[in-house]
Amino acid sequence: MKVVVSHDVDHLTFAEHWRDAAVPKFLLRGVVEAVRGSSSGRALMRKLRRLAANRAHNLEALLAFNREHGVPATFFFATGRGRDLAYGPRRARPWIARVLEQGLEVGLHAIAFDRPERIRWERQRLEEITGSPVLGVRLHNVGMVDNAGRLTDAYAPLFAQAGFAYCSNTYGVRDPYRVGGLWELPILITDGYTFRNNSRVVNRTLRQAQEFTLARLGQAEAAGLHHVSVLFHDVYFDPAFDPLDRWYRWLIQELHRRRWEFCSCRDVVAHLEKDAVAPPAAAASGEQR
Repeated sequence: MKVVVSHDVDHLTFAEHWRDAAVPKFLLRGVVEAVRGSSSGRALMRKLRRLAANRAHNLEALLAFNREHGVPATFFFATGRGRDLAYGPRRARPWIARVLEQGLEVGLHAIAFDRPERIRWERQRLEEITGSPVLGVRLHNVGMVDNAGRLTDAYAPLFAQAGFAYCSNTYGVRDPYRVGGLWELPILITDGYTFRNNSRVVNRTLRQAQEFTLARLGQAEAAGLHHVSVLFHDVYFDPAFDPLDRWYRWLIQELHRRRWEFCSCRDVVAHLEKDAVAPPAAAASGEQR
């Protein structure tokens, strides 16, 4: 089994959100989770210290952890702004450079999905930073998975025409498949579904999240999948977001224990293109991401 680990970079600083509601939402979720007991008071205090330090990412620590554990993750950065994503290409440039220095792949975390000229603009801005073609795209904050699937089916041709080779938007127990001229790499496991059971805040314990994750891995094995994908947002790799940070460390160890092979999104697409035959589709899940 080949496993792709990817990271969406949604925030770099808190100050960049001066025109949207991201910071009030961040504070409200932190308080609600602490009151309900799904997170600790200590974690809430750590969140407040991060806010005071204007630090809304954990890229450096996550890069170091992945390097130590042999995880060639793909990082999705944005160049557009919208839906509570606000940093833009200038702030992203030094962190994209850090990722590329480690030989890792960078994909586009897209805001636009239905305007061809805007899709091309976002990709071109990212390629100006990477200095090489950007192959992959993941839409930012598209909400319900049915919506993600609908958007993928409807607008995949626009992303293919813009030069992308793959997208990764849907959530389900399914191998990669062709849609609209490019590959869709479905997400098997993501931090959001794992810790938020029909909720906007964390409502599962670490043990419950681990049990949920083991069940998903079992479903993938039972379905005979060849490739699976894991999404973990970099911001959660910090004790301020316990137990999500401990869950990610445990997950990587569990995947190593199963001897699954880590690879990047571009590695998977290269393998699929070499075979030139899409693997058989399994039934997709109708859950949220």
